[in-house]
Amino acid sequence: MNRASDLDAIADACIAAHAVIDDHGTPQMKMLIRVLLHVVAREIAQDLSLSQAQNNPLRDALGSLAKQRDDRG
Repeated sequence: MNRASDLDAIADACIAAHAVIDDHGTPQMKMLIRVLLHVVAREIAQDLSLSQAQNNPLRDALGSLAKQRDDRG
């Protein structure tokens, strides 16, 4: 498995746990699962952001222009 699929599996497990905890858990359990879901969501968002930045054609074009400029001078 890779990091993205691992995070997806963790998110799925947390969502399933949230449903049970929401019905049967203590207030502290409910707070903890919400915090855990938030942490997992932030990790997924960070991975998506990094992936988009790495696959950004504008960034690639600007990098090529900067390299050409550096090669000339």
